[in-house]
Formats: sequence, structure tokens, C-alpha cells
Amino acid sequence: MTGCGAIDKLQKSTADAWAVTYELSVVGGDDPENATLSDVSYLDQPLRTEERTSLSAGTVTTAGTNGGSTTWSVDSIVVVGDMAKITATAAEG
Repeated sequence: MTGCGAIDKLQKSTADAWAVTYELSVVGGDDPENATLSDVSYLDQPLRTEERTSLSAGTVTTAGTNGGSTTWSVDSIVVVGDMAKITATAAEG
């Protein structure tokens, strides 16, 4: 079945893909400049030929911006037709 794997890999290597930026925004809270988010994870596919996996970013601290909101972001690749997903838990407050 080696040939089947090679064909599958070839099909994936020619698939259309998007470079996406996952972004989490936090408005308000106890510290308007830095908000802590826990259990942050997102679907990532390092290369078109690799399988999507859920990557854990763990606990992240957002960076303050003007306007009272804070953001955290990461770049990823998503093959057209595949799902993009990010999850996080905000701290109380």
C-alpha cells in the first residue's frame, strides 16, 4: 500500500491552502493591558502534506493595544475545505 500513501501525499501537496492568523481579543477585565487566557489550542497543519493536529499554546498573555482591547495571535496553514478552530478559556474578572 505504499503507492496509495504516495498518491495521497501528492494530492495533499497540490491542494489549495490558506495562510490564516488565529486571533483572540479580550475587551475589559481587571487588567486592560494584559489579559491571561488558559487552555489555548488551535488546529494547525505545518505543511500541506501533513495531517492537521491540535496544538496547545497553554496559557498566554495578550498584548495591550489602544482602544481598551488586547490580542494574542498565531499564524497557521489551513487546506481549503478543512476546518479552522481555536479555543481558549478567559480568566475570571
